[in-house]
Amino acid sequence: LQIIRTEEEEIPEKTDLLLQADPDAVQCSNDSVALLLMHECYSRRIFIPETFSILGFGNIPACRLSAPFLSTVDEPYYQTGRIMFRQIYDLLSGNQKENYEYLCGDVIPRETTVALKQQKGEK
Repeated sequence: LQIIRTEEEEIPEKTDLLLQADPDAVQCSNDSVALLLMHECYSRRIFIPETFSILGFGNIPACRLSAPFLSTVDEPYYQTGRIMFRQIYDLLSGNQKENYEYLCGDVIPRETTVALKQQKGEK
């Protein structure tokens, strides 16, 4: 496991670092970064998911417009908004308790992820 932190404009230079790590899969912080990584890989003739899998986060509409379609984690936007509104309301009402709620998004498998044994000639 290796964490490579990057901003969207750093994708080309960080792709070199990523390729040196020879990953099986890459989890991106959001779908925009994942789509930019896919574009950078495509420009270098690196095939996804044959070389490595890519998973985004957010399930933005562009996930279904990319080629291949981007696998992603569906962010529970409605529940996130509800929790945020309740916390702001409580704060403004003088009820300053620390509440933590955990949300779980569903993985939406599409075309950028495959089982590990199908990659790289069964590593």
